[in-house]
Amino acid sequence: MNPIPSPPDRLEIRSFRPGRFQPCRGGSVRRVGLQLALALLHVLLLSATGSAHTTGETYVWLNVEEDRLTGRVEINLNDLRDKLGIDVPPAGDSTTGDVTAESAPADDRMTILRETQPLVLDYLRRHYGISVASKPVPIQYIDLRILDLPDDEGSYAQYVYQTPVGPIPDVITIRNSLFVEDDFTHRSLVCIERNKKSGQEFEGEFTAMVFGAHNPVQELDLNHIDLLLRPRDFIWQGVLHIWIGIDHILFIVALLLPAVLVRQEGKWVPVPSFRQAFLNIVKIVTLFTVAHSITLSLAALGVIDLPSRWVESLIALSIVLVAINTIRPRFNDKTWLIIFGFGLFHGMGFASVMSELPFRMIHLVKVLIGFNLGVELGQLAIVAVVFPLIFLLRKRELYQRVVLIGGSVVIGLIASYWFVERAFT
Repeated sequence: MNPIPSPPDRLEIRSFRPGRFQPCRGGSVRRVGLQLALALLHVLLLSATGSAHTTGETYVWLNVEEDRLTGRVEINLNDLRDKLGIDVPPAGDSTTGDVTAESAPADDRMTILRETQPLVLDYLRRHYGISVASKPVPIQYIDLRILDLPDDEGSYAQYVYQTPVGPIPDVITIRNSLFVEDDFTHRSLVCIERNKKSGQEFEGEFTAMVFGAHNPVQELDLNHIDLLLRPRDFIWQGVLHIWIGIDHILFIVALLLPAVLVRQEGKWVPVPSFRQAFLNIVKIVTLFTVAHSITLSLAALGVIDLPSRWVESLIALSIVLVAINTIRPRFNDKTWLIIFGFGLFHGMGFASVMSELPFRMIHLVKVLIGFNLGVELGQLAIVAVVFPLIFLLRKRELYQRVVLIGGSVVIGLIASYWFVERAFT
């Protein structure tokens, strides 16, 4: 029996989620607006304590040896705690005494992992499998390790596996639904370092397959592993990044709220026709799309590279300024400058998610196109939901007092909190 190769250093992942209102008047409107604003502020502040673009990830390593398949499944200890109910404490250093009630040395954590290994392996066998011509390939889990990564990148339990000795097939089918069945934001990556069947060695450029709730089963041709990160897979990654990026959603909503109104004699008044409101929306979406597409492409290609702290802080600041301009308009005909200018920074924020995934540079343009298309589809979905509602409500007093002004106040407060948190902490 050939020895199982020692796992190399883990892939470096760089920090790559209506009701119908009745018309109200006077004090009732203000009270309703205040209540809604406070409720929304409370909910969004709770969600603001985390990252604005967070996806859970599980890593499955699959290598093609001369006579078998080998690999390991790396599960974040947070997922073991939150999704499998296994209370594994965080890393602690017993040699320095840095062990608290919430942390433990590796030996203690390993004891817990070994005791709960049957539970985890049962889950792995139900959600990760390899088959050839519809026949399952036996997977034997032969070792268990702990991987602690630096810089708060997390701790992982590594379940090392191998398949029986035998001829290597041409095509295998991979079923990978690890932690994605009840969490559409989670993704499970299959990473490949070497393919001895075809003589391919990927070294630092790891090829990966992205599995999610929408595509838990994929085929892999072992004769030549070429483009595994298909553009259509990245369409969903782009959609997902918009939908879980609360700051991007708030920026879009902040731009849409005044789009069904027009300034006349220093006041907001409803646009007279659907056509005018629709054209306003088209202008906003087009400007934002052009701007973020430019910087998304440049950042993904490595032409520009600003510190993520700057980018995320400026994204929050852009939301604040849009909200202020809605409450106290100052730019009027120059609003397009805000949309385009800050759209550039949102593009760099979109690019951050691509740095989280390993892919070969020769396929970057194709992947970039798919991801950008997904961002646009996710953005259009938000517009399709918000625009009809605000157009129907635009003539009601409730809209300007509660939705436009109250909504902008809440959005501005949330973004201000984000700005302070990102820029100064």
